[in-house]
Amino acid sequence: IWVSSPHNATGYYTVYGEEALHADHFSTRLSFGDTQTVWARTGYLGFLRRTELTDASGERHDALYVVGSLDETLELRGMRYHPIDIETSVIRSHKSIA
Repeated sequence: IWVSSPHNATGYYTVYGEEALHADHFSTRLSFGDTQTVWARTGYLGFLRRTELTDASGERHDALYVVGSLDETLELRGMRYHPIDIETSVIRSHKSIA
């Protein structure tokens, strides 16, 4: 999930001055389309989905579902797995495991 706002932070407070580490998260730009907008990467994985919910004007809108932190995922053969998905698969594999 990437966000862009006039209120985006420019980095974390650090005593050691490691600003180069923050540039990757707080000063990201797209390589196509609108390359001038500065984005902040949240570190979370999410997706948009059309809902039947309406806003104050009566228009339907998309909802953002946050799946979880990318730092918690395991990557295996190009796929990302969340710990809860692995735990659920193990629990469902046999009734004696709980």
